[in-house]
Amino acid sequence: MGKERIYYVRDRMRYGFRLRAYRDVFTASLEHSIFLPSDPVVSSESMEIIRSKEFTADRAWGAKNIASMGGITTRLHWTDMPYKWHINNGEEVFVVLDGVVQMKYKVGGQEISTILEVGDIFYASVGTEHVAYPQGAARVLVVEAEGSV
Repeated sequence: MGKERIYYVRDRMRYGFRLRAYRDVFTASLEHSIFLPSDPVVSSESMEIIRSKEFTADRAWGAKNIASMGGITTRLHWTDMPYKWHINNGEEVFVVLDGVVQMKYKVGGQEISTILEVGDIFYASVGTEHVAYPQGAARVLVVEAEGSV
């Protein structure tokens, strides 16, 4: 009967640690260990773990570019100051990851305000004028067209 133990090996990467699991298989018929990878090895270029609560920027609305997929960007922003009234070049998805944000937007020329808390999502359709006012420090994930305001 074989016994199985899993070892985790930490490989230091540019932005943190990656865990790779190796299976150490011992059998009664073998006097030595066989090490087999239990998962495919993922290169640092194809994945990244981002701890959003640890992210800060040197200025309000500073961002970490996470991905650009077919002209759509995903960015993690840190801020403690309001943005500016703007209309994006397309749609925008705004997700509060940490903190509280007062989102103001206009519908038919009327200004509307709502409070967004952790886990809340604001969707701005094409042409929606809006502005975000963080209530203290906040971290938000923004998905929008590349090069948008």
